Amino acid sequence: MGFFVHTFGDSTLDNYWWMSANHGHDEAKKNSVEGQIVEKLNQDSSTNYELISHAYDGFTTESVLVGGKVGSALGIFPGKKNQDQAAYLKNRNIDPSSKEYSAIPLRDFSTFFSKHKNETHYVVLSVGGNDFRERLANPLALLFEISKVQKRYLEILDHFKNKNIRPILMFQYRLDTNNDDHYKIYKTMKRVGVAAIAARVLSVLGFGVSLIYTSSRKIQLRSGLLFAAIAGLVFMISKQLSAKVLKGFLNGQKIDMTTLGALMETVYRPILERAKKDRLPILDLPNTFNPYNTELYIMQIEPSIKGGALIAEGLDHIIKNHDFQSESKIYSKSNTLFTGSSNPGSNWEVSYPK
Repeated sequence: MGFFVHTFGDSTLDNYWWMSANHGHDEAKKNSVEGQIVEKLNQDSSTNYELISHAYDGFTTESVLVGGKVGSALGIFPGKKNQDQAAYLKNRNIDPSSKEYSAIPLRDFSTFFSKHKNETHYVVLSVGGNDFRERLANPLALLFEISKVQKRYLEILDHFKNKNIRPILMFQYRLDTNNDDHYKIYKTMKRVGVAAIAARVLSVLGFGVSLIYTSSRKIQLRSGLLFAAIAGLVFMISKQLSAKVLKGFLNGQKIDMTTLGALMETVYRPILERAKKDRLPILDLPNTFNPYNTELYIMQIEPSIKGGALIAEGLDHIIKNHDFQSESKIYSKSNTLFTGSSNPGSNWEVSYPK
């Protein structure tokens, strides 16, 4: 009896393009994250695991839900492609001669599942990073996007409620901190962190001013309420990142790294609670990938061969060891082996890296 492993998400799973830059098709496919997952699962195993990819470089939570343009994040468009781009499309089961390169992951999964309802299907979901990458130039928009990403992520999970479907949540890893020149992610995180600290201070001052206005003269009631409204808005924006940024700053931590960790904790909070409720396993890559280890990355945000091997090792451990009828557990690797512990829900923390 065999098992199907379905991947959903972005280039944390579909990194074939980044492997093909230095290798031929066969080598790139083998060294890709998905290639290493298949090899690891079927190594020394009497069980056959078949991987069905629904992951596409550049896809967001919205792309997974309603579909998206395949290859657009890589500059691949109909009528404008070279040999390497055509190879990527073929690897994604897209005909390079098509007039449109698109995919609807959930629909494709539903079609496949309907033909294999009695088989066991592991579903690996790793998505969300591109939702924020697309808004790096506008930190305020990035913060306001959090609740929307959370909502779409939970909607995606609603499609995997079946006794023969076993979802695995793969949290996005922290990025290479040594190569920030292109995306400037950590520079953006620093601005967001500084703004969050300032917003907390201003919100306190704003509430104080509003109290003075409203208590001194009746004529100033309207101004006081206006100050209170603005202070409340500023506080809600800063609250998205929790008090961790300020605490980390006071403890001498780098604002950019602390802000990224706080952002992840904020984004994943309701998702951790859902996983706890539905007894789902989580691959905790934020506490597994060391952002100071450049060997795990390509171009700061893509997993390298070593990064892919780490992901494959974690998924292999979960698929072969996690009891999907038991409690939700979160798996990470800090030393030599992946280990699982009870899902802490909203108390989950991204540790400051050494």
